[in-house]
Amino acid sequence: MKKSLFSCIILFSFISCSLYSQKNKTINIEKSKENYAYVDAIKTYEKIANKGYRSAELFEKLANAYYFKSKFEEAAKWYKELFAMNDHLDIELYYRYSNALNAIGQEENAKKIMPKIN
Repeated sequence: MKKSLFSCIILFSFISCSLYSQKNKTINIEKSKENYAYVDAIKTYEKIANKGYRSAELFEKLANAYYFKSKFEEAAKWYKELFAMNDHLDIELYYRYSNALNAIGQEENAKKIMPKIN
């Protein structure tokens, strides 16, 4: 009786560990897909921008894609282009632009962006 109970406990432990590790692999694959989606989007948007097309929507998408990839220097570059075209933008874009500037060591410029939020 004790042997079968012990065997069941060990079997249950192995199954639980196996299921948990598969769940983690699935989560990692999803994160990887998201990162590749940003890379593809960045390539496409940059091709369009390099051909001379200028729009607030394009600059916002480029800036956000770089921001979410933690490439803050590139994000700040495209946010700057976006804000040069239009300064009446969503508040979250002000925060992202300010955060990107802080991340690359431009604290003074980031402080100039923050008062515009209020």
